[in-house]
Amino acid sequence: MARPTFAWTARFVAEQLGVEEDLVEEIASMAMEPEDGRISIIDSNDGNSPSVTAFTRDGIGYLRETLRDPSSCYYRPSPRP
Repeated sequence: MARPTFAWTARFVAEQLGVEEDLVEEIASMAMEPEDGRISIIDSNDGNSPSVTAFTRDGIGYLRETLRDPSSCYYRPSPRP
């Protein structure tokens, strides 16, 4: 299986999905594991430095499915044109 070569930040993914970044971060922390496509990016050796949440393509798919699943507590109906 090929390893992911790209990851997108929670901010970017939230914009693409049309939801708040806080919601994406909540789903990532409460409902996702690294195997689901969630990764943390660390930018410093400082132990107090915050990490940035990012998602692989699989992670974005997981988020999309979670937001579209009416049985999910994170369900958000798709906006209608």
